[in-house]
Amino acid sequence: MAMTRLAILDELLPAQLRERPDELSPVEVVWSGTDPEKLLRDAERTRPTLLALDLELLGGSERGPAAVRRLVEQTGAELAIVLYSFAKRDVLRDVAQPGVRTVRAPISLSSLRTQMTSVIVRHMLSGAEDGSALRPVEEARAPRPTPMDGGRNAPPLAERVVRRYSREQLGRLREIQSSVDCECPNHLSELLLGLTSFEDYSAVCENKSAADAAVHRMLYDSTVQARAIMEEALTKLMVHEKIVL
Repeated sequence: MAMTRLAILDELLPAQLRERPDELSPVEVVWSGTDPEKLLRDAERTRPTLLALDLELLGGSERGPAAVRRLVEQTGAELAIVLYSFAKRDVLRDVAQPGVRTVRAPISLSSLRTQMTSVIVRHMLSGAEDGSALRPVEEARAPRPTPMDGGRNAPPLAERVVRRYSREQLGRLREIQSSVDCECPNHLSELLLGLTSFEDYSAVCENKSAADAAVHRMLYDSTVQARAIMEEALTKLMVHEKIVL
């Protein structure tokens, strides 16, 4: 049986897999990291048949579509799943091509596996011999490129409300099993991931006038406030359920 090999260019999915390491079986994760150039350098050895790609790590709206095409062509992957939080419709249209699927993030591991089903089944039915055993390659996490570093609507550093939870922690919470029959930690982590993504998105929205800038700054400030409130709620919930990250 041909091996279904997955390369992950994302921060959240590796954290989710640490909570549920067998959730993608029989898919083998042969590479994970945040550097697309390293993914390409390692591709000859890891030979991924599937790619899970964070659009922001590929340059977002400006460079993302071309970067996706390059990765698909140079790795020879059969399917690329491009994950995005917020993106313009024309960008998603440019990303779409044969063998590429766009999916709204965050995504659960079970949903990701469903997205890959066609390739998994094809390999199971192919009857081909597996390649040599491949060990997962864990890349040291590179700093996530974020619009907050130079956002047009973002406030000065001194004014910014520091995020209480990293994307890796929220990714783990996305999959964690509560000690009681409750999925509130999973849902809250998903909500916070959406808020942080919109916080970044609103910080770099295009402004054609001072009024545009004021509206986007209002959206940014409101999102920061909402995020801080929900972080506090998540903290109290974690204490109640004795969840330690």
